Amino acid sequence: MRLINSGFDRHCCARRRRPRERVPITYVHRIASPSSECKSANMPRQRQSISPAARTHLLCYLVASALASHALTKTWRVEHIVESARIWLARNMMSASWLDRLMLGQMALKLSREQLSASRTLRQADVLTLFTNELTLNYQSALVGHIWRRCSDALVASSYGRGV
Repeated sequence: MRLINSGFDRHCCARRRRPRERVPITYVHRIASPSSECKSANMPRQRQSISPAARTHLLCYLVASALASHALTKTWRVEHIVESARIWLARNMMSASWLDRLMLGQMALKLSREQLSASRTLRQADVLTLFTNELTLNYQSALVGHIWRRCSDALVASSYGRGV
């Protein structure tokens, strides 16, 4: 008996193995049918529009990411800010318009440059304290607390923090 779609007859191991018979499936037992509760639990959540409080979190994350990137590469990389914003928004199930992302990205680069010029240097050891193992912000770090205050103040000073 030859198996359908089988290349065993041409394979080098074909001489050592006996061909197996295929048994047709005659009965399928359904364990449970999906309920309406199960369907809603498996559906992806819709993304929420970014709130003013979430803007502060995102801006702080972008500043910390820009500082970490600069400490490792010694360059300011705009594409890193864009990717970091995309990652943060996806992780937090939020959405922001392209204009929101652009404004927050520009503000993040400005604040990170100011932070670096004020502190003169950011060591690689400092970079490790910015993030947790899950690559979220480490809010227990004194540096992240300082960045948070600067981001919050910058958003309050601009009309952008109020969503206008």
